Amino acid sequence: MVYPKQNALPSDSLGIAHLIRAYQVNGHHAAKLDPLNLYTKESFPFRPINCRTPDHIIDGQAEELSPSFHGFDNVKDMDRQLNFRGVHSGGNRGFLEELSSMPGKVTLRMILDQLKRTYCGTLAVEYMHIGDTNKCNWIRERVEHPRWQLYDKSKKIHIFERLCYADTFENFLANKFNTTKRFGLDGGEAIVPGMYVYIS
Repeated sequence: MVYPKQNALPSDSLGIAHLIRAYQVNGHHAAKLDPLNLYTKESFPFRPINCRTPDHIIDGQAEELSPSFHGFDNVKDMDRQLNFRGVHSGGNRGFLEELSSMPGKVTLRMILDQLKRTYCGTLAVEYMHIGDTNKCNWIRERVEHPRWQLYDKSKKIHIFERLCYADTFENFLANKFNTTKRFGLDGGEAIVPGMYVYIS
């Protein structure tokens, strides 16, 4: 059995794993979903600022999303190189799997920026209640490594044209066959560009 050296730096693996998990579970509560930034109790009853006492929230976020909750110093540890020893993703895909194979300098600030961009932006994703690991991994891979952010302007315009085509065709059918029972795309127009991606 090999024992660690007495002066070895403590590993940050467990704290980072818990921080990532906290964002995966609670990050949607801190998402920017209110364009007016009001976050009233009526519209957002489960937002931490509306359902907890002020000493348990940080900038309207749950305390679990703070690095200090997971043993990090909010000032000293932000830009130091993190020490990972024995990192394993435990079968989970996404950030944990990426960190276990990432060479070079990784800082807490880099990880937090990525987590906030993924889980606390203008798009909220809640999926950790799903019991099937394969289903969670499928969603996590697409949320934490979104391909749509890599599209150039021409590709985004092409997708927008398909959405417009689907919407216009839906309106045409509604006007042309207004008395005929039919199944439409109302609320599901995004399936048209999705089908094109799936086919190609």
